[in-house]
Amino acid sequence: PVHTTSTTTSIVHHINTLGIPRNDILKTINKVLFNKLGFKPATEDYYKLENSLIDQVLDRRRGIPITLSALYQCIAHKLGVNLLPVLFPSHFLLKAEQNLISGDGEVFIDAYGRGQLLSQTDCLSLVPFLTAPQPHIFEAVEPHKAMIRMVAN
Repeated sequence: PVHTTSTTTSIVHHINTLGIPRNDILKTINKVLFNKLGFKPATEDYYKLENSLIDQVLDRRRGIPITLSALYQCIAHKLGVNLLPVLFPSHFLLKAEQNLISGDGEVFIDAYGRGQLLSQTDCLSLVPFLTAPQPHIFEAVEPHKAMIRMVAN
């Protein structure tokens, strides 16, 4: 826990020193996490235990959708941006109720996709096997439900 806190605090401090406007927060998190610090999706060894352990994700800078999302959500929260977990089928996303970039509607963040900002239509392209998606798949869930899914991984 101490390692996790110091690492996220360091990342947040770095982002804060950039003096960026609020509508650029998500883009800046993406640049710092994925470009500057080199966090990336665990593609070759997706099911390896280390990809589910947040301390290992911080050390190795690789993770699965849920662990990269947890890190992303923590950093955004420390920067004053509330992102909500979405238990999307076969994927884990974050949701901002208001698009900080355009100011309208919601936006989804795919931390496994290096912070790609998505619309509902974009999200559906992540799971082409969904033939008749239900609206509830885009709803945010309580944090304890996200934790249950994380433990189940």
